[in-house]
Amino acid sequence: MALTPQSYSFHQEDPVRLGNLTLNVISDGTFKMDAGALFGVVPKTIWERKVKTDRRNRVQMGLNCLLIRSNNYNILVDTGVGKKEPDKIKDIYGLSTGKLLRGLKDLGLGPRDINIVLLSHLHFDHVGGCTRFNGKGQVVCTFPKAKYMVQRADWEEATNPNERNTAAYHRDDFEPLLNSKQLELLDGDTEVERGVKAILTGGHSAGHQIVVTGTSEDRFHIRLSPCTIDNP
Repeated sequence: MALTPQSYSFHQEDPVRLGNLTLNVISDGTFKMDAGALFGVVPKTIWERKVKTDRRNRVQMGLNCLLIRSNNYNILVDTGVGKKEPDKIKDIYGLSTGKLLRGLKDLGLGPRDINIVLLSHLHFDHVGGCTRFNGKGQVVCTFPKAKYMVQRADWEEATNPNERNTAAYHRDDFEPLLNSKQLELLDGDTEVERGVKAILTGGHSAGHQIVVTGTSEDRFHIRLSPCTIDNP
């Protein structure tokens, strides 16, 4: 079974409501990851029972973004890959992307309606949609009125990558945020807006963060994942 967004996530047609907050998952499309890189030391004889690959041994993954709406703000969590990637990257990852803005439009929102873009981390499959090409071929921020929030530790890792992680970071995804003065660096756990908190977790990257929404009585923890696979 291909791991498309439709196969394992709730969709924009099925929002989650927490008090005055409405949560919608919006897909930016799909990409493909090498199964060996994805499953690591887990033997293929185990994971192939649950996942099918293409002829290049790649697994199809969903690019899931989250929209959090209240009466006072619209927060977007992650932005997918977007449309900037060159043909070589499109081929390597089997990209079918750039659907985020259409998903927002289906919910009655445009780029200028987003107040905050909260980034779990700065890998290209989570932040590519932060920027776009304008009519002159220049890279500009997709959401012109938004603050883009990311952990300082993640920014430092992304702007000073090592040999192991450098391929995960594409500078044109995040450097324009600094140049446009729309970037806000967070230092640890932060209440972004009433009912929405960014929690530093580390792990996947130095400054990886998750989102917690709601109240202590009615809480929703969010970590956007491209797939859900039970432990083999």
